[in-house]
Amino acid sequence: MGLHREIRRFRKMGGAAVAGYYLRRLGNAWVRPLNLVVPARFECPCCGWCGARFLNHVGYQETLRNYVCPRCGSHARHRGLAVFLRRMLAARERPATVLHCAPERGIAAVLAANPKISCITVDMAPHTVSVRADICALPFQEAAFDLIICCHVLEHLPADGPALKEIARALKPGGQALVMVPMLHDWESRPTLEFGAAQPRMDDHWRLYGHDVAGRIAAAGLACTGVRFSSFLTAAQQETYQSGGDIIFIGSKPAL
Repeated sequence: MGLHREIRRFRKMGGAAVAGYYLRRLGNAWVRPLNLVVPARFECPCCGWCGARFLNHVGYQETLRNYVCPRCGSHARHRGLAVFLRRMLAARERPATVLHCAPERGIAAVLAANPKISCITVDMAPHTVSVRADICALPFQEAAFDLIICCHVLEHLPADGPALKEIARALKPGGQALVMVPMLHDWESRPTLEFGAAQPRMDDHWRLYGHDVAGRIAAAGLACTGVRFSSFLTAAQQETYQSGGDIIFIGSKPAL
């Protein structure tokens, strides 16, 4: 997490809130030695780590227990996505060119392990990516990618429409985009909740998504279907991976 972001939060939230966040993060200190002596119960399908307990994810507004892989840093959503992505790519016969937006280590590892995949990473943040660029103005020609992965990126944008249109433009005909976003708990019965500004206590989210996600993706020109983790993971796998109950929205560009 960048220092500039922490300074911005400190100013918006106050020193006490930020200090409390780091104090709660110290609660993870006991998990690492626990994993050295207690038999493994959980597994990360991103990197292969096994252990007695995942680390807690400490946010500014909530703490998610048994959530973060100690090795690769994957969250619940990444572990479910990794399984889906690995199976999806294994079913492909031909090589694929992939664009990975705001790349996560766990997902990047899945892509790197597949010899049929040529992957380009893109982000605005100052860390190692193939291309540093804005997802709302991708510096790639039209129809450049077979697959685009966009996991928990859109909620950080003041408007998600331009990014979705760029994703659709950069996809080849017949290509697909895997989109994941943070959802309202009762998202199936509510539309997207727009905050009107970035929320520092929610990792600078501009919105939480509702039942209109598929419509937003379709408005960019992609046919959209939703795939729940429970449709491809057994209950035992969901427990072992601590993958949660997320949904992957698949936007497909019509073939010519």
